Parts: sequence; structure tokens; C-alpha cells
Amino acid sequence: MIPPSSIDLTTVGAVKSWLSGSGIAPVNTSDDDAIQACVTYFSNVFLWRTSMTNQDGTMPDENPFLQVVTYTETYDGPGGPRLFLNHRPIQDVQSLMISGQTIMASTGWGQTGYVIDGNKASITLRGCGWFYMDTQNINVVYDAGYPDLPSDIVLAATKSCALQYKRKDWIGLHSKSLAQGAGTTSYEAWELDPDVERLISNYTRWAV
Repeated sequence: MIPPSSIDLTTVGAVKSWLSGSGIAPVNTSDDDAIQACVTYFSNVFLWRTSMTNQDGTMPDENPFLQVVTYTETYDGPGGPRLFLNHRPIQDVQSLMISGQTIMASTGWGQTGYVIDGNKASITLRGCGWFYMDTQNINVVYDAGYPDLPSDIVLAATKSCALQYKRKDWIGLHSKSLAQGAGTTSYEAWELDPDVERLISNYTRWAV
């Protein structure tokens, strides 16, 4: 049996429950591997589409949509007071260095140091210089992610995996004529449900 992945956004059991009206009984385990493959595939796609992979583009071992994760990353200085980090929401910054200089957190309004911006996607310097433009001159250790998996992502993952599982029986089909002239069944051509596409857009960082 294919084991669950540490990045999975739903479970085989949840997908089978969603498909219960389609003849998939919970006690039927014959297609569990196929459903598990759909679960891990969608979870990979969700991380990639939302730009929540590792800084080098590889898939992480820990999913920041499932838990808060600690990251140590190096950035090129953007030449301004704000730096967008690779993962979000930013929960805490453990350390920040710019060109070898340690920058401390601002302790309050009007106090110098870095602050986590309200959208928790970036950090801003307050009264202590800029993120000077240079190559790999910024090092930041920070915690980012969701303490609990958002319920809308669970729903999107579950129904998307159910759809992918059902599609295995009509790969390549656009339509099928029913027997005795009873009409035609047409199949949607989109890869993901439009509602899921909107959800992915909501969780994607567009600013860089």
C-alpha cells in the first residue's frame, strides 16, 4: 500500500467519504492506492501553485499549510525597506542579518528595528536602513505557516482528489453517447474545479 505523505492536505478516508454516493464503500480498500496517489499529487500541486515549496523549488518534507515550520533562508537584497519572504504567514522572526550586521526587532511604534507587516508576508525595516541591494547578503531565520490546516483547503483537496479518482475511468473522453439514443454525457475539460482555482489564487503570494 502507498503510505500517506507528510505533506498531504486530505486523507484517503475523507475522499472515500466524499465518494460514498458513487459506490465507494469505506470498507472497500481495492482502490486505496489510487486515491492516495491522487491525494499526494494534489498536495504537491497546491504547494507548487501557491509558491510554498522550498526556496530552491523542491518539495518540502513539512507542509506549512499543516503546521508552523522554521526556515533558514538567504536572499538577494531588493534595495528597499521591505523584504517578502518565501513562506507565509510569518509567525515569528528568530534572527535577521544584512551584510553581516544583526538587525533586532522593533519593540514598538517609533522604535528602530524590523517589523512583521500586517499581511504576514513580508518584513519591513523601521528607521535602521534598507535591505541593501546585493547578492545573497540577507540571512533570515523565521517561523511561518498555519497552526491548523484551513478548512477551505481541506474541502478543496478532498473534492479535487475525488474528481481525479473518478476521471481515471474516462481519461481522454470529451463526451459519450448513451445507449438507445438516451442522450450524451459530456465531461469537463478543466484540470481543476474553478472554485479550487480561486482558492489557490487566494493563498498565492503575488508580490515578490
